[in-house]
Amino acid sequence: MNQLNRICSTLLSDVEAISSAYQNLQDSMRDLQAKYPDERIEIILRVPFAAWVHSKFNGEKEAIYNFLAKSIKDFQGDKSQLWSWGVTPEQTNPDIEAIRLLDRIDIGTAYLAKDLNIKAPYKSIQDGGWEQQQCIMRFLAFAKAANDIIVE
Repeated sequence: MNQLNRICSTLLSDVEAISSAYQNLQDSMRDLQAKYPDERIEIILRVPFAAWVHSKFNGEKEAIYNFLAKSIKDFQGDKSQLWSWGVTPEQTNPDIEAIRLLDRIDIGTAYLAKDLNIKAPYKSIQDGGWEQQQCIMRFLAFAKAANDIIVE
């Protein structure tokens, strides 16, 4: 049972980190879009990008905002093309801790689903497609429920 406690606690902590980083990315983008209303700034927010941001900036909103603001300011050309076609920093500058975070979530979820003979919310936290935020919320609910039931 001790192993299940550790898995549940780690899974919950990891999903909360992704959720917080994703929310901070969303908030920062909204603030920047308001600050530069004449620019068409669009960045598709994805779970791997949130993991990368969490790893690089420890999820801190101000650091995320400053990173995005500098990236937008330094980008030459149409701002709507910044990180277009899914070529975001986690792909051009991979971070082992971000990849490890995503893998821990997938491994923990798969382990719990198999051990408890239940259905996982998705095969992977990266499987949300266009529904990234809903995917994160579903994983968060799953991790919280497992934590509620299993952790002593």
